[in-house]
Amino acid sequence: MNIDKFLSNSNKHLAKLISTMSFDFADESTLGIVVEPYKLGNVEYDVRYLKGLTYYLPDPEIKDEMVKYTFFILKALGGVKEKFLEECNKKNSGQRYDENVIGDYYMNFVPGFKPFDEFSHGLTAMIEEDILPGKGYKFTFNLATVTKDFDFALVYLETNSVMKLAEKYPGDKEIDFKILDQ
Repeated sequence: MNIDKFLSNSNKHLAKLISTMSFDFADESTLGIVVEPYKLGNVEYDVRYLKGLTYYLPDPEIKDEMVKYTFFILKALGGVKEKFLEECNKKNSGQRYDENVIGDYYMNFVPGFKPFDEFSHGLTAMIEEDILPGKGYKFTFNLATVTKDFDFALVYLETNSVMKLAEKYPGDKEIDFKILDQ
């Protein structure tokens, strides 16, 4: 299995899926609360995590090809998101807009940006040690994308589920990502 191609297809699917979803930050049955807002760059975020683990099937006809994942949802505080949306609306209507506001909104979530990388590693440890402890799961950061409401979703793949697929599809044998056609 070509892992780069697999991850590319996985990211396409997850970004498409998550971009259609809204999350109710008051719904504590689905989303857990990280106690304090977290400051990343110069923005504070309300951070929530999915309680549990979810999955998708690259080919819905093959039930044993499950890719497990979980995610965090981050909402920018202090009017940052509202300012971003205001500038996006100006841009979309052909008015003058501040491209720095738009760029800055996304900047904190670029892999390679040291504060993001440190934050992401901390979230990985939180999943494995606090949210899903003792289950033998191992996670790796996979994707930063936006929700329907322009909050951020940080997606973490469960590496053992991906490795099982790699064993099932050795060499150049590829997974048919039929889910992308839906």
